[in-house]
Amino acid sequence: HWTDIFRTAREGIGAWLNDSGLPLRERALVKALVLGQRDELDSGQKDDFARSGTIHVLAVSGMHVGLIFAVLSSLFGWWGKGSGARWVRGILLLLALWSYAGLTGGSPSVLRATIMFSLFTLAGMARQRTDHLNSLFAAALVLLVLDPSMLRQAGFQLSFLAVLGIIQFHAPIERLWVPVNKWVQRAWSLAVLSFSAQLLTAPLSLYVFKAFPIWFLPANIVVVTAIGFAVPGAVALILLYRIPLLGDALIWAMTLLLKAVGAVTSCFASLPFAYPAVRIGFSDMVLLYVLVLAVAARWHWRWRGMRWAAGLASIAILLGWGLRARTAMDKETLVVYDQRDGMVASLAQGRSLTVLASADSLLNDPWLTRKLEKHQRAIGATSTVLGSITALSPDSATAFHGSVLMAGRWRSPLLDVRFINASNNEGGGSSEHAVVVFHDLPWIEGSGAEELVAGAKQVVIAAGVKWRVRNSIREACATYGIPCHVIREQGAFILHRPSD
Repeated sequence: HWTDIFRTAREGIGAWLNDSGLPLRERALVKALVLGQRDELDSGQKDDFARSGTIHVLAVSGMHVGLIFAVLSSLFGWWGKGSGARWVRGILLLLALWSYAGLTGGSPSVLRATIMFSLFTLAGMARQRTDHLNSLFAAALVLLVLDPSMLRQAGFQLSFLAVLGIIQFHAPIERLWVPVNKWVQRAWSLAVLSFSAQLLTAPLSLYVFKAFPIWFLPANIVVVTAIGFAVPGAVALILLYRIPLLGDALIWAMTLLLKAVGAVTSCFASLPFAYPAVRIGFSDMVLLYVLVLAVAARWHWRWRGMRWAAGLASIAILLGWGLRARTAMDKETLVVYDQRDGMVASLAQGRSLTVLASADSLLNDPWLTRKLEKHQRAIGATSTVLGSITALSPDSATAFHGSVLMAGRWRSPLLDVRFINASNNEGGGSSEHAVVVFHDLPWIEGSGAEELVAGAKQVVIAAGVKWRVRNSIREACATYGIPCHVIREQGAFILHRPSD
């Protein structure tokens, strides 16, 4: 890849930042903001940016390229407007833009912005008029000619939709109110900028990520303003941190600024209803785009008939959501997760999600917590109940949202699941079970496997079961013709009732 020629420079800048004296979390944030390297960010930082609706600042994009373009244009502006100055300034700007694109790895969002600003620069060099919309689609054409597969990438789609929304809607919406105070005007402009970008990206984001950051507007006003200082400051820090006093001052200022950014994102991420689950299908996404475009065409371009199109789209969306909500309430889904040790299973009933684990320690695993959050968003669950099989009394029944767990059995109106482990491994073939789950079972004596699987319609072997026991269970399933799902080899097990 053409960006490989910048690999040494990327590694060198990373080494400089490691030696700069910035604290670990702030250093990771600088690498994400300037170089697009997010591997050093901890999961808490990523979650805070995602839940606050400011995750886009961590992906080097048009905002970062635009800031660098603006700073360099200001620095080179004193050269004058003569023909020679224009061409030298333009060539230096093009070299700086494409060098930055190479340093950041050439992601679709960076290349889109780099091509657009390159077109602006070339137009300025030739004293030609530019058009933002034409430049945006020219950038898309160039990128798709070079790599047509980009069209299927969510990053490419969201990047262009965000800029398209800003080009089409920012100016008309901003003109609706002109504040007298310049600081209020600045906040209003940033709010409109964020809202304009969300207009065309929200339907696709809802379809892909199954959630929506409620507090994105106030969070972006604060965070984007801070990032406007942080990106040039980070570049200055990389270049000047070795200079005595000046370097110390830059490190102090950047640490203070980035700590404030982290505190703001954490605050908005922890607010009530910050990142609710929203589950929509492909048809809903299309209808939402029809609604947005119909409203825009009626309001902005005064197209007749768009009011009816918007109304019909709204009715179709509401009817679809109502029908799916009713169907979801009559559906149950059992999931046995691809946990590498022990066993974690969940039962989704309508909008409730009940999770059980073979040990209390598994429920404290941060990886499992994030996995459950994704599952909850994917199904639009509003509640999650956590429990451990070992913490439940084997002699009494415990109810969870319409399901009952007793003596190693988990029963609901549509499912009957049996859990077999070292303390509950007696033959139970007298009754049928929709699923029999083996976990934490160190051995099986003699023909015990055949007795344990008898009566099962489906057998699941958790990842923690030893290979000898797995083989015994597999052979028993083959004898009875029972489907056997091995988590270690096949990943998570999912069963819907009624089936899709």
